[in-house]
Amino acid sequence: MSTALVFDSINTEDLNVKDLLEQHGYQVEVFSKQVASREVSISEPADLIVINLDRVVISDLEFCKGIGAKAKVPILLLAKEESELSTETILASAVSSYGVGVFDRKRLLTMADVAIERFRQMQSLKDELNRSKLQLEQRKVIERAKGLIMSHRGLNENDAYNHMRRTAMDQGKSMASFAEQIIEVFQIIE
Repeated sequence: MSTALVFDSINTEDLNVKDLLEQHGYQVEVFSKQVASREVSISEPADLIVINLDRVVISDLEFCKGIGAKAKVPILLLAKEESELSTETILASAVSSYGVGVFDRKRLLTMADVAIERFRQMQSLKDELNRSKLQLEQRKVIERAKGLIMSHRGLNENDAYNHMRRTAMDQGKSMASFAEQIIEVFQIIE
């Protein structure tokens, strides 16, 4: 069963977020936004966080950023009235999806699904970016170590790389960790 945390600052009869999510199979826990910002810790894993407001203001976005920093889960931000803030500004504050107006069951559940999918896609992109950055840093370290070996042993680039690869394999190390070791040794020598 999926879980959802709902932070509600309004009590509207036209949208009962808790009931709609429960009808869709979510186990829902509701908090008032005022209490949540001070007392509720997001330690329990949730599949979705819904923040239901009258109107989005800057302090609400800080609240979203705070929640987003504590819990890596999709955030669906709902507002009864249009905000003066741009959608771009709102989505830049850890919000996965944002909607304004009166929502029927189908629209709310679609928005929840969109928030979850958009969050997954963003996490996938962030993970890929982090992997790419790590690979780039590792390549830089390998190139630096290769340059040190070339100058110290008088080898050409291909021979220095093959020497590093063979030695790393013999020692059961990755090329990147072996390259770091080479750089450390040369720093001690210098």
